[in-house]
Amino acid sequence: MATQMGYRTLAYFGDYVEQSLSGLGTADRMIRERPELVRRMLAATIKSLRFIQQRPADSIQFISKEWSVDSAAATELYKSMLPAFSKDGGMDEKGIRDALKRETERMALKEETPLSKVMDLRLLREVQKELK
Repeated sequence: MATQMGYRTLAYFGDYVEQSLSGLGTADRMIRERPELVRRMLAATIKSLRFIQQRPADSIQFISKEWSVDSAAATELYKSMLPAFSKDGGMDEKGIRDALKRETERMALKEETPLSKVMDLRLLREVQKELK
């Protein structure tokens, strides 16, 4: 697909791998000791994702300014990145498993780490309900 800028998309990574450019990670200790801070960060992340999706013109203007690119390039960047942003702060389980598998291979680990050891979505689900 040729763009107005003369670039050509050869392949889109998101067509082959479930991915997310939006996420928030923290330590168990932070969740135990400062759960309200974690909740506020989750809420802010979800609100920013909504902003990106609901206000494309403002998002494009931000990209143009922050990355010092013209409006046409910012528009193309926005369109190319949008599918990788989560709708609600979550990520498809297949995407999480794929990412974990890639990291397991990259780190040459012999055993795959169970999802339960690397993620806990309880707080996210609570914040999602509060923001509906």
